[in-house]
Amino acid sequence: MNPISIEKIIAPDLIPQPPAAGQEKAGAGFASLLSEAIDRVGQLQGESDQQLRALLAGDPVDLHRVLLAGQKAGLASGLMMSVRNKLVDAYQEVMRMQV
Repeated sequence: MNPISIEKIIAPDLIPQPPAAGQEKAGAGFASLLSEAIDRVGQLQGESDQQLRALLAGDPVDLHRVLLAGQKAGLASGLMMSVRNKLVDAYQEVMRMQV
């Protein structure tokens, strides 16, 4: 059994870190950040599904790990939906501007 460290609970790495200076192409920084965040949400949801399937199959898994995986996936999905909503709101605000 692997111990769970408090650092993993406090900072679950839901949001990817931006690349260091000189590593990103011009204009591709935001797109790559968004793509990595979406990929990470998919990974977290996959891990949650895998843990839940193992629990339902009767495999020896820790219940708290299954619950943590589900909470991480839920938080990541909620965060991505909030980001999407803010992007849509910003787009709509720009479209309402008069030139």
